[in-house]
Amino acid sequence: MLATQAMPNLDFATTQAPAPPRTGAAPAAEPAKILVVDDLEDNVELICQTLEDYSYLTLRAGDGHTAIDLAIRDQPDLVILDVMMPGLDGIGTCRLLMADERTKDIPVIFVSARGEVADLREGLEAGAHDYIRKPFNADELAARVQATLRFKRKQDELKAARRELEAKNLELARLAIIDGLTQLYNHTHLFKRLEDEFLRASRYGKPLSFLMLDIDFFKRINDRHGHRIGDRMLYQMAELFRAGVRQIDIVGRYGGEEFAVILPETDRGDALVTAERLRAAVERQAFEVGQEGEPLGVTVSIGTATFPSEKVRRVEDLVEEADRRLYEAKSAGRNSIRG
Repeated sequence: MLATQAMPNLDFATTQAPAPPRTGAAPAAEPAKILVVDDLEDNVELICQTLEDYSYLTLRAGDGHTAIDLAIRDQPDLVILDVMMPGLDGIGTCRLLMADERTKDIPVIFVSARGEVADLREGLEAGAHDYIRKPFNADELAARVQATLRFKRKQDELKAARRELEAKNLELARLAIIDGLTQLYNHTHLFKRLEDEFLRASRYGKPLSFLMLDIDFFKRINDRHGHRIGDRMLYQMAELFRAGVRQIDIVGRYGGEEFAVILPETDRGDALVTAERLRAAVERQAFEVGQEGEPLGVTVSIGTATFPSEKVRRVEDLVEEADRRLYEAKSAGRNSIRG
């Protein structure tokens, strides 16, 4: 130990000395914040003064428990930790810091008068980044601190880059399955989900229904009002369908002005009820098209198919039967359902 005066209840504070940095120091634009932990006040003062001469901010703690609380609250860039402390010693404090998600990435430098190889190994195994023996040289301390902070900055940059890459990959994965206009599943992913649900229905002996919905006379809307208005209607139609089904149901854009809904564990009767609810909701809806004119009223035709049935034994049969029923609904005058 460098001093003999005990400091069991040391209050902590953040300080920064006004003195200019020593020659060779390279503090960051925003000074790093370093937590110094020692049960002897003179030791804390000496280390903090050295760090503050290099324009670092310092936090102070006199015991392990206070250090942990302070590290969680203030998220220092580095912890300089005495090994030999009463109660919770430095090794135990370091292990607790490394075990907590909130502090596990904060590097730790041990400072100790003990210099045995076993002590060094124990400290590094506890998660410390470096180890300095007492009495320390001020320039050595500053150099090790700078090296550790440089390592942490690189580590933080790598983690930030990894998070950014993961976010981009997630967005690319989302774009691969989402229709850009309606934000519903696109045709490819919709059919993949239908295959999955068909296999599940077959395995567990559950019914599965499939709806195909087509906007009536949509070409007239595009011709009369323009494709921008038509696109806006497609988006609003998608929102209406999404709101009109259960959370377990799967809505997608089948192509053009056609939509589809997968209804897991739904028999023919319930599928027809759902289809009628969606048809009626569209008929009631006045679709907002902006300032170009009054809200438009449109209708949809819907075909339904259910597995198992005499005509539906494969997933392709389910799609073909729903498509055939949709054609019947449109041939019957539109704004109707068939199933």
